[in-house]
Amino acid sequence: MPGSSAHDCVWLPGDIGAPRITVSKLSQARAEQLNVAPGTAALVIESTGLWRGKPIESRRTTIRADRFTLFLSWTSKGYDIHGQTNR
Repeated sequence: MPGSSAHDCVWLPGDIGAPRITVSKLSQARAEQLNVAPGTAALVIESTGLWRGKPIESRRTTIRADRFTLFLSWTSKGYDIHGQTNR
């Protein structure tokens, strides 16, 4: 919807679910939903939450790349991922 915005914050401990972040070019249908041209770059975050080894939640979030910046930091103890909106 033009003019609308949303905020989604998801956190799952690594032992029950881990996100997978990829880059994608938007299809015609998805581009229309996000009010951009087909082929526009986007971040796609997929995650599955498990309970006792069985999936209980599956989520796919698509974010327009012109509206979001993803930051990754590595240290000797692991990594940190955070984002920032570009509006």
